[in-house]
Amino acid sequence: MRKWSIALILGGLLVLGMAGGMLAQTPTPTATPTPIPVITQVVGAITAVDVAGNKVSVAPDGGAAVVVLNVTDTTEITVPGKDDATVADLLAQDRVKAAYEAVSLNALKIAVQAEKVQGEITALDAATTEVTLQPKVGAPVVLTVTDRTKLEVWGKEPAVFADLKLGMWAKAEYNAGTKEAYELEVKGKGEPSLASRHGFFGTVKAKGDTSLTLDTKQGEVMFLLDANTMYWDPPKKDATLADVNVGDRVAVLAERQQDGTLLAKRVLIIPPKPAKPVRIQVSATVTKVEGNTITLSNDGETYTIQLPAGLAAKVQEGDVITIALLRTAGVEKYLASGMMKAEELKDRLQGFADKVRNSGPQTDEQRVKQSRDLEKVKDMLRENMEEHQEQISRVVEKAAPQAREALQKAAEKAREGWQQAVSALEKDRTPTFRVR
Repeated sequence: MRKWSIALILGGLLVLGMAGGMLAQTPTPTATPTPIPVITQVVGAITAVDVAGNKVSVAPDGGAAVVVLNVTDTTEITVPGKDDATVADLLAQDRVKAAYEAVSLNALKIAVQAEKVQGEITALDAATTEVTLQPKVGAPVVLTVTDRTKLEVWGKEPAVFADLKLGMWAKAEYNAGTKEAYELEVKGKGEPSLASRHGFFGTVKAKGDTSLTLDTKQGEVMFLLDANTMYWDPPKKDATLADVNVGDRVAVLAERQQDGTLLAKRVLIIPPKPAKPVRIQVSATVTKVEGNTITLSNDGETYTIQLPAGLAAKVQEGDVITIALLRTAGVEKYLASGMMKAEELKDRLQGFADKVRNSGPQTDEQRVKQSRDLEKVKDMLRENMEEHQEQISRVVEKAAPQAREALQKAAEKAREGWQQAVSALEKDRTPTFRVR
């Protein structure tokens, strides 16, 4: 049985081998492979731009023949200062690096190659719109600002050529051949040029047409001024030297010159600090009420006070009040920041006494504490009553005859209220317990 199986298997393999030979003899059609496009690149200067025909001619470096590239919908174009550049943003004499298909000459990418520089603006020519940048190392670079230039000046939106000032620190990308700026950005906070500059704070001691002298913590310092010195007198941003006065507190950003002198680049006039209001607290008697203005008297001192609207209606002549006052220099009237009438103080003390009285002490210790708290309230009531009577008595003595009667009636009424409060505590006095 086993031998038969092996023979059968060998026969099957033989048949398959013969069939395989027959199949191998049948020709199989093959597909034509798609040619892989050859990508090459060119670096050189644009000689012509055909916007309508979407073609760009590039003269390679080294003198080889001009390459005319086709710009398609998939061509990526990059130009410094342009967010979404198109073929119209490319100009003759721009230096570019382009990648393209060698056979179709369809451009895959065209990137404008710009030179870069950053330095201090040392010259400006409004007629030719030329800007001279002096790098920290190397020769100055003279660039031309054109309608194509993306101009950015810190704090200006949009910026124009007139916003450029000598002494500003800027960085630029430009065409190495034409020296036309693609992008020029004036840097503000944290600009590198600040490292070579010095800040000073002080008081103006002397001012001339071309100099400014300050008293500073480091001593007396003199600064030179020129036509490019900028001034700021908050909120006035277009200030001039005329806005600076002797005695002003100022901040100066200056640059040290080769001869050691300090040239002021920016001068900031620091606004004077407003005078702090004087805060006082007095207890006095109301001697006059007119609208929202009341007059208080205490020991010969008179206070004219402006109360918030409606509050004066709650006060009348003869009231003794404790009031917190604010007074600003140059202002005749005081402003009330808080007020409590003597009657309100008495009511608050009585309310506290009621709270203590109704606290329901359970132990001897709690009863002793309750008794002591009530004694303190009684003493405070008596002291305030005596102070109130002394104050109003002094006012009555110095008051005009026509006002004395009203003041005396108010004093008598107040005395009765205070006395009733004290008497209530005396009558309801809690006996003192000894702690076991």
